[in-house]
Amino acid sequence: IMNDGEDAGIKIHDLLNGWVVVADNDYQSNSLVVNLPAGEYLVKINSNECEEIILTEESNDPPANSLSCHGATINYGDGEISITMDDEENAGIKIHDILNGWVVVADNGYATNELAISLPDGVYLVKINSQTCEEIVLGSPSTEGFIDCSASMITFNDGSISVLMDDGQQGNIQIFNEAGEALTSNGSVPRRQVIVDNLPNGQYTVTVNGVECQQVIMNTQISQHRALEEENSINDDQAVTLFPNPAQDYIQVHIPKLEGLAGTIKVYDAYGQMIANYETNALHAYERMELTNARNGLYFMTIEAKNKRRIGKRFVVEDTK
Repeated sequence: IMNDGEDAGIKIHDLLNGWVVVADNDYQSNSLVVNLPAGEYLVKINSNECEEIILTEESNDPPANSLSCHGATINYGDGEISITMDDEENAGIKIHDILNGWVVVADNGYATNELAISLPDGVYLVKINSQTCEEIVLGSPSTEGFIDCSASMITFNDGSISVLMDDGQQGNIQIFNEAGEALTSNGSVPRRQVIVDNLPNGQYTVTVNGVECQQVIMNTQISQHRALEEENSINDDQAVTLFPNPAQDYIQVHIPKLEGLAGTIKVYDAYGQMIANYETNALHAYERMELTNARNGLYFMTIEAKNKRRIGKRFVVEDTK
């Protein structure tokens, strides 16, 4: 990998087999990744020779940290993430730093069929041609400064539980069943939102940063919070209707019981990133939220009105055009 990020000529010669070139990027990229058998090799950068490299016999065991996603193989660990397209065709590969504002920390600009980068401990998301893969955890991300239950909104309905942290904050969110089994993967990783679906009837416990926030009883006929409800709380199913659902480039919010109140409507994607924010001194019975830049997937909406309990609703964006 070129330290300056610029394209360069990279070649690898097999010293034990007549110095044949076993890999060559033809000056088309700033990196080169190749799998080779045991042997002795020489790397050249812009025709300048580097030290000889000796590779020993590789293990037959698959990589401990490897996953497949949208036609790519992703290997990670020891502070590094490398992605290679299985068909060897060029593709758009990006890596986002989830814990630091979703900034892009690596981008091949669709110029190569691979990408490799060294990164500090953290949580990262790989995108292949704009399609998201699983989150990747490197090392032990710090949780210093993360918040607790007071900054979380817990909602549940029809066999699902959603926990959303306020204003892009992050917390170690866990959901446990009655047997004490964690239902969330990578629960030690700070997240903005966690959604668990298809839950059977039973009792569940939600924790944020190790603190028990709420117990939820899931029942097909009755769903209830164990926490005390405020006197001015309202039933969200009766107070809010979203349509069309699935939505395309907009969604209508029907909130007749909140009409005239000062309020805020926010929309988050499935990773907890806010994509829309609307504030007004007087909500209308019908509010329209624009979703022109939203990709297909699951979204979460929160509605807050003066002197009313915050309401959460989920909806789907599905482009059928």
